[in-house]
Amino acid sequence: MQKVTFPRPADNVVARADEHGLWIETNGWTMPIEKETAQEYANSFNPSGDEGNKANHGFYNVSTGIVLTHKGAKIHFDRSEAFAVIDLIKAATASIW
Repeated sequence: MQKVTFPRPADNVVARADEHGLWIETNGWTMPIEKETAQEYANSFNPSGDEGNKANHGFYNVSTGIVLTHKGAKIHFDRSEAFAVIDLIKAATASIW
């Protein structure tokens, strides 16, 4: 298992990858994302603009950072947090999945 933690004032966000997929956990809730879907989200994200990004599917840019949407759940990341999650997905693709 690989993971990254983002300390925040009210809670911590933990993103971890295991053989089943990606898990985003914070303050009592978990967003599980299947490994194939997580790979799709990471590979299709355009950090330079909105071209190719879907506002309700995967990662997309907003004025205050990057949002990850999956099956109706949304979580807001600053850019460094989002890129850490994308790097985690890529590392899991290379070593776990």
